[in-house]
Amino acid sequence: AYGTGWDHDLPQDAEATFYEYTIKHSNGSVAAKTGLFRLEQDIINFTKIDASDTIGDFIAVAKRTGHWRRDQWRQCTMNPRGWDLTFNDAAKFDTAASVQDFRVVAAAVINMMAHRDEYIGTDGVQHVGQGDIYAAFFTTLLTAFLICLLIVGSLALCLTYGVDKKMRRFFGRFEQVALPK
Repeated sequence: AYGTGWDHDLPQDAEATFYEYTIKHSNGSVAAKTGLFRLEQDIINFTKIDASDTIGDFIAVAKRTGHWRRDQWRQCTMNPRGWDLTFNDAAKFDTAASVQDFRVVAAAVINMMAHRDEYIGTDGVQHVGQGDIYAAFFTTLLTAFLICLLIVGSLALCLTYGVDKKMRRFFGRFEQVALPK
């Protein structure tokens, strides 16, 4: 197992955010987990979880290749940058290259983790999309306000021009024609 402790440095002493990915079966039971890891950590372990919720076999380890952080992998350099995913030879894989295969799932988890790490804030929370959320919220409020304004304006026009009396007269005659006694 890999420890997440770093050398203690008082100026760097601050709140730490740890991540853990849980891989679940389609029935909701836990199939595997990563170890707890910090943002920008270079090694992440995957461990199988048994049916009795106990830690089972070690499945894989993902190691960062090259010296890069967040979205620096996009910059062209001579050094290779990426994640190397190594699987334990002793781990038994029943399914071959399907969605149920831990190797496929572990690769997908590393891809999601790498994508999330690109846009993570200093507080450990991803803030991408917050502008869209606020825009959608204020657009909804503005639309609701305009609809209310339209309804109130229509009612005011109806009362001003006596449309309500004309409508009463029209529907009264319509009722007499359509539904005679």
